[in-house]
Amino acid sequence: MRYFSRKKTALSIAISNLIIVALAILFWQYDIFNRSSTQSPSDETKALLMDEVTIILLIIALVVLLAACNQNQGASEQAGEQIKDASEWKKQEIILKNGVPYAMDEQGDSTKLGEAIQPPDEWKDQDLGGRNDASTLNGKPDVQGELVSPTDGWLVLTYTRGDTYVYKSADGGNTWAETNTPDLLYVPDIVGFINKDCLIIAEKLFVGAPVYITRDGGESWEQIEMPDEKAEVKKIEVTDELITMTVEKDAEIWVMKSSDLGESWSTVQSLQ
Repeated sequence: MRYFSRKKTALSIAISNLIIVALAILFWQYDIFNRSSTQSPSDETKALLMDEVTIILLIIALVVLLAACNQNQGASEQAGEQIKDASEWKKQEIILKNGVPYAMDEQGDSTKLGEAIQPPDEWKDQDLGGRNDASTLNGKPDVQGELVSPTDGWLVLTYTRGDTYVYKSADGGNTWAETNTPDLLYVPDIVGFINKDCLIIAEKLFVGAPVYITRDGGESWEQIEMPDEKAEVKKIEVTDELITMTVEKDAEIWVMKSSDLGESWSTVQSLQ
């Protein structure tokens, strides 16, 4: 973006300079004509001068048109590069260090995303370990987080008391906002990061392993019907728009798939 802006600015300056030079040439020729002629210019001379003015103006118009086409092409190429970058995006895990979010790459290197995250709203009314005085997240929560795109990310935080909070980012992890949390009975076990609007949270078997999904960025949640009331989600995979959940109960295994963000599921029982 900065390179394109500098390129656009340089082009505008060049066009402005060209126009100034062209006008200077016109005035210079007109001045020479006035100095060299003591009589009123003839019709032929006027026509010649007008032809020169017309040619120079046409050249200026052509240069401006070419410059505009060049800028549009540059903008299109830039948009294409941004789309390509987004399509090649590899999801990155998010961790917290003293409440500060970091992205982890495949090599295990961490990059700071922003400043310390604000505490949940309910903490201001909780006199527990100084929560009501906290200005940022503190303690050592269990963290499950992911940047699902260059701009969008999720964080699911669970504290030892079983308090779970869901956060979202829309600026690449620089700032985070708390969203609604499903009515969890225990603590999350498996989290599926689908896209910027869709998230799946599966609880532990201790409470019957209910599974919740949001499709509106955490505004609302609904429970996904499992093939068995005590079946537990073991894995959630996302390939493009296809969600695949592997579900187990004792020796039984089911594979659940959805291509419409969990609106409907096809379930196939697999034998071990």
